[in-house]
Amino acid sequence: MGTKSWTIPAPTYRPLDASWDNDDDAPGPRCGHSLTTVAATKSHGPRLVLFGGATAIEGGASSAVPGIRLAGVTNSVHSYDVETRKWTRLHPVGEPPSPRAAHAAAAVGTMVVFQGGIGPAGHSTDDLYVLDLTNDKFKWHRVVVQGPGPGPRYGHAMDLVAQRYLVTVSGNDGKRVLSDAWALDTAQKPYRWQKLNPEGNRPSARMYAAASARSDGMLLLCGGRDSSGMPQSDAYGLLNAYKRPVGVDSGSWCVSITKIPTFCGLHWCTIACNWRCS
Repeated sequence: MGTKSWTIPAPTYRPLDASWDNDDDAPGPRCGHSLTTVAATKSHGPRLVLFGGATAIEGGASSAVPGIRLAGVTNSVHSYDVETRKWTRLHPVGEPPSPRAAHAAAAVGTMVVFQGGIGPAGHSTDDLYVLDLTNDKFKWHRVVVQGPGPGPRYGHAMDLVAQRYLVTVSGNDGKRVLSDAWALDTAQKPYRWQKLNPEGNRPSARMYAAASARSDGMLLLCGGRDSSGMPQSDAYGLLNAYKRPVGVDSGSWCVSITKIPTFCGLHWCTIACNWRCS
């Protein structure tokens, strides 16, 4: 018996009201940035945190083409208050990440974790930074990680799975498009990346895919672009990959029983309903 795709009619969109006190508070036009939802703290309501990005891309039409150069790359941080609808530029203390775009970001409580990205000269990075928004005095922390890890990459996907594990998938290391998966246990020190070796039909190498964690511990990965720059329409789920010892096969990939209705890359996704895979 075959399967049938189904779609949900697109909602009606309208521009979101926004204000700012001065031009420095407004993020302005950019691409390759991250926008992360952060939970409310004792002194502040929920907010969206925007970091990094670029104002222009120089080079080939496909970001898989070697020699990409970014113009106007920044490491600025802006906060959008979802209750007051107001943008504010943040100036955290501590050593900030270098200017970058196409990095990965994920919220861990009232903190945002940033990994990798590509700088103005086209070089990718492998560092891991935390922006702590818990108190009124915002602060940058560079995270020390022991052992091997995902390495320099950009265009990858990352999310917090099971409220504990940072999982990063795919991307581009500056030489090739990747298909690997790594996990970091945020509750165990010293911090270490663990390379995952899931069973099943794993996703092909891709960059600019979208990932989102489900409450039961599944990581959904969908779309992206392959090494030739072709947008992908498939979707995968990564299950039970985060409780095995290092070096042991970790979890399994499953393929969605339906395709994404349109080929897509450079997009974002979130879990909004039940999602099944074969």
